[in-house]
Amino acid sequence: MLKKFTLIFAAVAASCAAACLGGCYDAGEFSAKTATYSSAEVKSVVIEVTDREVEVLPSQDGGVDISYCESVNEFYDIALSPEGELSITLQIDKNWSDIIVTQPDIEYRKIAISLPDGLGGISISTTNEDIVFGKVQAAGSIALCSNGGSVAVDGPGAGKEISLSAKNGNITGTVADSYEDYTINCTIKKGESNLVSNTGGGKLLNLDCNNGDIDIKFAG
Repeated sequence: MLKKFTLIFAAVAASCAAACLGGCYDAGEFSAKTATYSSAEVKSVVIEVTDREVEVLPSQDGGVDISYCESVNEFYDIALSPEGELSITLQIDKNWSDIIVTQPDIEYRKIAISLPDGLGGISISTTNEDIVFGKVQAAGSIALCSNGGSVAVDGPGAGKEISLSAKNGNITGTVADSYEDYTINCTIKKGESNLVSNTGGGKLLNLDCNNGDIDIKFAG
């Protein structure tokens, strides 16, 4: 699965470079952008976007690498706080959004980010698109939420807590460690789940799915 996600990450970066350079849309001309930070700089990551697909992979060089597309009307505020929190938020020109109601093509609405192990916390939220999260190990917590899309994980682990939430989408994949390691809080509405709430584990696994299915397995 990691090889598959690696190929997906490469494809996202390539598609951004190929499609965004010179790509035109009512929101303006989109350009491919990248940003890089060292592991010494970044202690935690918070991504809050709308209508964007987010894909996360383990870092190959120990740093944080981000690939994305933006225009003058739809752009990202990427900031690193003195405490080491890297925040990524989508900004949309309000005057433009009052007039244009359609969305950019999907190739413009993807973020690919590679993260090192050991971050204190990772929080990602989006709407109407999926979150795909690879085998990244956090020292603290991992929280992934998609309102209008699915959450797919491939072996992430956290020292304290993993929270996965989806509305009108599914929660699928594998998390690190074994079933016995987790206290599970499972909420499912209008769907099916292979897990139920369970106590006794030292780590928390929170699953919340509305109008979709839960199918989570354990690597341990």
